[in-house]
Amino acid sequence: MGHSARVPASKGSSKLFLPYLGLAVLILAGVMVGALLAPGKTPGETSGLQLLSQELLSKAAASQGFLDLFCSSFFSTAVLLCAAFLFGLWAVGVVGVVLVALFKGAGIGLSMGYIYIHYGVSGFMICALFILPWALVTSFAIVVACREGLSFSVCIARAISPAESTHLWQLFRLYAMRFVVCFGLAALAALIEAGSTIAFSALFLS
Repeated sequence: MGHSARVPASKGSSKLFLPYLGLAVLILAGVMVGALLAPGKTPGETSGLQLLSQELLSKAAASQGFLDLFCSSFFSTAVLLCAAFLFGLWAVGVVGVVLVALFKGAGIGLSMGYIYIHYGVSGFMICALFILPWALVTSFAIVVACREGLSFSVCIARAISPAESTHLWQLFRLYAMRFVVCFGLAALAALIEAGSTIAFSALFLS
């Protein structure tokens, strides 16, 4: 009799995985949009995405030094993490969280687009070696942050409903701790990005 009330483990895990998959697809969509915006433009001409993209693999970037590169990279991801965190504290912040994922993808797409334009066919290999490693780490951090933002935004919406009561303080502590992990991932990605830029400069621009 009890077996009919059970939910198959595979279905439960797939429901948990779907939001992450959806957010990853949003980032990929943003990458395509950013790549389409890149031809014929410089980072300064794409004012709305200037914060999220930069000409990383260049002499000008490498001349900044490791610490400046690290801070620049970390800041661009930290801004989006903060946005996802704040949208999560808003009962109707779901739209904002979705935009965060799209903007992250667009920033990566712009950066990769510049490489393709400047280096042609070899740009694919350059992106694989010097952009994808940090892009994957930052994208993972953004996906986790956006997933948490979506979840907590729904909790806020339920909490203000008279039909629901939720222990928001305990949930908020867990929410904040998960964002600490995301910021740690952003710092790791910034280290990889700064190292990749300096390595690329030493190998190809010296």
